[in-house]
Amino acid sequence: MKFIRFDARGATFIMSCAIGEPPRIVHWGPQLSGAVSVDDVERLGARQSSPGNADRFITESLAFEPGLGLLGPAGLSAHRGGRDWDSLCVVTEVRPSDHAVDLVCRDMRTRVTLNYRIALSPRTGILTFATILTNHGDDLLDLAEMATAVLPVPSAMTQIIGFCGRWADEFHRERFARQMGGYVRENRRGRTSHDSFPAVILCHPATDEQAGEAYGFHLAWS
Repeated sequence: MKFIRFDARGATFIMSCAIGEPPRIVHWGPQLSGAVSVDDVERLGARQSSPGNADRFITESLAFEPGLGLLGPAGLSAHRGGRDWDSLCVVTEVRPSDHAVDLVCRDMRTRVTLNYRIALSPRTGILTFATILTNHGDDLLDLAEMATAVLPVPSAMTQIIGFCGRWADEFHRERFARQMGGYVRENRRGRTSHDSFPAVILCHPATDEQAGEAYGFHLAWS
């Protein structure tokens, strides 16, 4: 099985899960017509080479591991005493079910496995990820960072909506333009708090509370 496709209320999710390759998202966004094939979507995402560019484009994986060779913060950062830090997990097993799929991805050299459970609710269109990392090495694995999944967002989503607040004065909305760098909402209390709601919304500048395209992210648990 090379691709998984889920269609739900207002949303379509397409993922490449070819055996021996890192899993990657082909499309996650507005619902596509049944007449639109995966090949059509792949062609729309193709890039034209130009002088000075790499001969081969590297696409993001679900974990955005260092072994991909891409610049930017890694979704998975782990090592054993400074060794085995450049993991790259490839698909070894695909178990699809109704509106969900279980993926097993392994890196035989660094001896780590990522097990993904991905589901798209047909009623709500909400996409959920759960990820488990297993260390198969003889030594302890020092895990510094592990994103549940690294998801692509359309470049037109240039606005960030977050929430802040305090006791008895919760959920003040902040909205500002995306800039170079990162957006961090962290919590050092050990539990969800009034000023650190674990969610963010990325949207189009024209999006408001009544209409428009938006992508919401919520961390269920760490």
